[in-house]
Amino acid sequence: MPLTVNHQDSFVAASISFNLAPSVSLSRATGAIEGQVRQLRVPGSIHGSFHGTAKAFQQSLQNEPYLIAAAVIAVYIALGILYIHPITVLSTLPSAGSGVLLVLIATGTEFNIVALIGVILLIGIVKKNAIIVIDFALDVPSGASV
Repeated sequence: MPLTVNHQDSFVAASISFNLAPSVSLSRATGAIEGQVRQLRVPGSIHGSFHGTAKAFQQSLQNEPYLIAAAVIAVYIALGILYIHPITVLSTLPSAGSGVLLVLIATGTEFNIVALIGVILLIGIVKKNAIIVIDFALDVPSGASV
């Protein structure tokens, strides 16, 4: 008989911990654990969840779409304030985003926090380039050749 019985909330709980191999990412490890749990076909009365770093990692993944959407909305608002064609500028972002996804898939790189920072930087660079092109196009007098 165990000396203590661990509880989480009001349920009996058991903790299973793991360490990462040197070349394995946390997303790959949590995916492998979730896959093994699905293969075990545990009854519905048994629930599992991650804690610690793995839980923080999963919560950060849930917030990534909101961060990207907030960046796009902030860009739209800033462009609207500056009276530059916001829809024209923002129309360049989907092709840039699909290019990022294609490069990540082609190189086998996971979408991690570094890739997210890169996407946010790419949004800024593509936006700046589109603003410069639109500004140049609006300043060229009609009938003039470039």
